[in-house]
Amino acid sequence: MTGLCGLLASLQLQQGKPIDAEAIRAALLNTATPCDPDVVEEPERCLRGIVNLPGATNVLFGPSVTISFTEDGATRTERPAISPARVAPPAAALGSPDYPAATLSSSTSVAAATPTAVNPSTAYSGNVYALGTLGYDFGDEASLDTFKERMTKEGMTDPYDPRQMVDYLDSNPEEARSLIWTLILNGDIIYALDPKGSFAADVYEMFLLMLAGQLEPETSNDFVDRISVSARRTNRTVELFSGEVVPVVNLRQPRGIYGWNVNARANS
Repeated sequence: MTGLCGLLASLQLQQGKPIDAEAIRAALLNTATPCDPDVVEEPERCLRGIVNLPGATNVLFGPSVTISFTEDGATRTERPAISPARVAPPAAALGSPDYPAATLSSSTSVAAATPTAVNPSTAYSGNVYALGTLGYDFGDEASLDTFKERMTKEGMTDPYDPRQMVDYLDSNPEEARSLIWTLILNGDIIYALDPKGSFAADVYEMFLLMLAGQLEPETSNDFVDRISVSARRTNRTVELFSGEVVPVVNLRQPRGIYGWNVNARANS
């Protein structure tokens, strides 16, 4: 984009005009082609749309200047505008009666060629940045019974007790994948958190640290009263043990997962 803006600014100078960066910006934004989410692989990166250089050039310089790109660089072509003096008069039969020349009524207005509004791009962002508290769910009776059976063998009898769950997962970190991790805001479950990719194990480890921090006394500097997550939307939903259906988001790395400790910040 910097190179294109520099090229357009150079053309302004070559046309004898002062550099107008704001006009270049407006031309590029107003003529951008909206992205099609079904075609663009990452529509959230498209922002306003796809650069329409011919359209921007037409807005800035009119149809007499075109820009084309080759392997050797950018090529500018100027077509001289046709002036009325160079246009041959239309052939007319001699002796034809004279009629008064047609004039444009003063009440007639010509619509401006410059667009007055910008059509928003259809691109959308699949990113999720959310705050809340961390929780977990079993999904169904079979999963709950499995955790009861396995935890009982280690002297833990209540899978719903977060302290027991933290101790169990600390000894059996691979079992974290069998839970449905949830993000809760104001008492409502807003997302099911599904770690994916090569850093999934690191994300589950962060979940365990955040859950343990939420169990600390509120007066402790290790207390976590809220977490943040950075995730990606999916087209999937999951049914919780209660029957509630919530959207699923993917977390592919621990970056963006933080525990907010108000007490530690207040004492710092």
